[in-house]
Amino acid sequence: MDTDIRQFLTSSDLFLTACRAAFIGTFDRMLSQFLVAGQSVSVESGYLDNVPLLKGCALQIQLELLLQTWGGTAAETDQVPGIEEQCVCFAALEELNRLVCSGNRRLLDRAMQRRQGTASDDFLWMPSKVRAIQVTLPFAAQAAVLSPETGLASEELEAIRVAGGLNRDDLETLLALTGRWRMNSDVLKFCPTLLTEHEQNVLLAFLDEFPDLLLPEGASE
Repeated sequence: MDTDIRQFLTSSDLFLTACRAAFIGTFDRMLSQFLVAGQSVSVESGYLDNVPLLKGCALQIQLELLLQTWGGTAAETDQVPGIEEQCVCFAALEELNRLVCSGNRRLLDRAMQRRQGTASDDFLWMPSKVRAIQVTLPFAAQAAVLSPETGLASEELEAIRVAGGLNRDDLETLLALTGRWRMNSDVLKFCPTLLTEHEQNVLLAFLDEFPDLLLPEGASE
């Protein structure tokens, strides 16, 4: 990620909490989908549903993208965030906003477990703080326009994407995510800085139980 953006995000307890909220909500739905429903074909929603274009993206792919983006915030690189990372940042912050507005303090307390400076009684101000971060990020407008308008010809749709800062290559990159099923296990190395030890153990045990959700080492989709 761009150095300034990376430093901004890594210094923000709210971004940490947002990524944890995205993980907790999405992984809890994975547990429900695979363990309770016995690999039901029904699609559970994850944090990337906050970007309607990515609605229906497999939950394990959503976790891969979340961990990959979280790891990227700590990477020493000047690389500008790609469209995938931009969407993850925007959607994770939106997930935290939804969680706060829902009034579910139990899940919010779980999301805030690894915070350093955010007070637990500060939740009433979180929505406005989340919005402030979202509009401050240089790619906020681009991520926000990713909504699949209906009833439009492809040329009109493309014109809207370009006007909002999204080109055809970015659009194709995002659409490709909705067709993926198996996650890259390399991203698990980023778990220790985001998840609690218990969460890591549960995630690894879950993936051991469902190895078909993981790509073979060195493979790609």
